[in-house]
Amino acid sequence: WGSGRRADVVGVPWDASLVVPRLVIGGGGSVAGAPAKVDIEQVVKPHYTMADVESFRDSFNFVDVDLSGMINMEEWFLFLGRMNQKLSPIESQLLFLHIDKDRDGEITMRELLAIVFQKATAKQLNTMHRHLWDLHLRDATERKQRDIEKLVKKKQKEMFTDVPGHDAADAGA
Repeated sequence: WGSGRRADVVGVPWDASLVVPRLVIGGGGSVAGAPAKVDIEQVVKPHYTMADVESFRDSFNFVDVDLSGMINMEEWFLFLGRMNQKLSPIESQLLFLHIDKDRDGEITMRELLAIVFQKATAKQLNTMHRHLWDLHLRDATERKQRDIEKLVKKKQKEMFTDVPGHDAADAGA
């Protein structure tokens, strides 16, 4: 669970029945869609609740527009707005630079967890990170799959509307 690891698409096997590619996430760790069985509610006590963890997850997923598992400066401003933080642009940039420990221009989920959950122990942070990363991979895979399916349907509709004598309704669109 190295800080800043990205989920790489290592293969795009085809599901012939749908003619839609299925993404396969690689690089070790847990498989998307199969998060580890952890009672996060017990892990985050006594300082935090499950609602705190879910709020973090929802906010992170909302702003991680490119599904990288990292937040760039543009996404950072969205995150701060989502978390109702009232900072000036300069304060926001300085905070970003402070949190970005490895100075790669992006804040990883692990870096942000350490800031948001400052009272958590290292063990709690590691457990939360593993759990949230598994969920993030699953969510990202599902979002990418939905985007691919929408694109395929759009292309199929375009193909059938361009063919004389065929109606888009005949294509199942």
